[in-house]
Amino acid sequence: MDIVGDEDVSDEYGVFLGLDVGKSDHHAVALDPAGKRLHDAA
Repeated sequence: MDIVGDEDVSDEYGVFLGLDVGKSDHHAVALDPAGKRLHDAA
C-alpha cells in the first residue's frame, strides 16, 4: 500500500506525522522523507 508518492514528500523534514483522533479510537503514523513507515499504531 503506497500512502504517498515521491512528488508529495519534501526532504526538508526528517519525520512526517499523521494523527487521527476520534471519540473512541486514535491512530498515529510516522513516515520518513522516502515514505517508509517508522511508526504505525492504533
